[in-house]
Amino acid sequence: MPNGTPQVVVPGAGWVDMASRVIVQVGFPVVVAGVLLWYLLFKFTGNVEVITARMAANTDMAAKLVAFQEKMVAAQENEFLELHKQTVVLQEMSERMNKLVASAERRRPSPPQEGQ
Repeated sequence: MPNGTPQVVVPGAGWVDMASRVIVQVGFPVVVAGVLLWYLLFKFTGNVEVITARMAANTDMAAKLVAFQEKMVAAQENEFLELHKQTVVLQEMSERMNKLVASAERRRPSPPQEGQ
């Protein structure tokens, strides 16, 4: 004890005594409702704010995912167009080669026949 003096306890002055007096005066249901209201106002609100922040972060990530997917679709469309162009070029080359082969076959002299 500081200064060596004993601590004097006054009956009815502690927080337990005051809490029991309040409960007796206003009633147990009112005290329980007050505690629940306190919890909702201070503790639950903090939890809701954390949940809201997480949902906002999830929304940002979803937006980034959608943007990435849109870029992927655009890249695939570009690849498709490039493949289509290459296919057209290859078809033209095939047609030209077929024409060259046909004209070469027409120009080739026929082999001599055995009876001549």
